[in-house]
Amino acid sequence: KGPRAGNDEGDRLRDAGRHEEAANSYRRALARAEQLKRSSTEDAAYAQESARSHFGLGYLLDQNGARAEGLEEQRRAIELFESAESRLSLSPQPRAGIALGYFSLANKFVGQKRLNQAEAAYRASIHLYEKLCAEYSTNASYQRARAATEQLALLLTATDRSREAVEMYRELLQIETRNAGTLN
Repeated sequence: KGPRAGNDEGDRLRDAGRHEEAANSYRRALARAEQLKRSSTEDAAYAQESARSHFGLGYLLDQNGARAEGLEEQRRAIELFESAESRLSLSPQPRAGIALGYFSLANKFVGQKRLNQAEAAYRASIHLYEKLCAEYSTNASYQRARAATEQLALLLTATDRSREAVEMYRELLQIETRNAGTLN
């Protein structure tokens, strides 16, 4: 299954509260992704997995009191996502993976009350999904920009930026006229 299997295992262990085992799993996944990245011409895809590992590890470190180390791991994850994005400009599926990665980062930042970082990650996700939607308008999986836009609008509302949120909701209503969440 490649390096992703280690990240999935890390996610499951983290969710089960087994943080030390999860951190070790993320470290193993990171080592595999780095090794594969060095030996493959498809290194951008492995950079995505490295980013997932860095972010998972960073999240755990932050939650366990090693905030500076956790922030550094998360900074590295964002750097890897940005690097992978620039190398995948012609291929839609990996770009969708990066957009989803930004969306996931944003949701985790919200959980950590790091709202500025969450906003930046939501905006990066929306930007990539909008590009994919413009290029591949018939592919429904690229329509996730709506979910990221809705989450960003919620974040803006929660941070007393309701005018910006209203504009985002108006954009959503032009696209998504039947979605109950958007209508609410």
